[in-house]
Amino acid sequence: MLNINFAPMIWIPNQLVGAAIGADVTLDCHLESHPKSVTYWTRDGGGVMIISNTKYNSVLIDTGIYKVQMRLTIKNLRPDDFGSYTCVAKNSLGETEGTIRLYEIPKPHSSTYPSRGGLESIGAEGDCQDSGGNGSNFKSLWDFLTTLTIIVPVLIFCL
Repeated sequence: MLNINFAPMIWIPNQLVGAAIGADVTLDCHLESHPKSVTYWTRDGGGVMIISNTKYNSVLIDTGIYKVQMRLTIKNLRPDDFGSYTCVAKNSLGETEGTIRLYEIPKPHSSTYPSRGGLESIGAEGDCQDSGGNGSNFKSLWDFLTTLTIIVPVLIFCL
């Protein structure tokens, strides 16, 4: 088998990532290198290496012979978590880095719907509550839309 050695190359699918306070967010860097690279994440200017703990979870996912996905999950976002995160890769032939900017977006608000035996509200988490008292939750947009397709004609008929 022929092995070709080359310096690390990083590709970042999303260089700008928005998330709300209190949410968990995952940042991704895709890396190719041979020999394998030493990898790590830093914050705002690269002074301190981020280490996995209860706040951060850093994992490497092998996606091919020379390919690795660097993934950093930041839990329970706080205002001081917003800023720049840099993924760094180094091997004997060179080093490279890529930066992702994490910015704050507003928290989703609840919306209220008519309660005539239909849906009452969609909460910030996206679960829909049934006003009929049977406690059903719709865990995906598809479940919600297919149910809405059934409920809307019934609501129109009942009006």
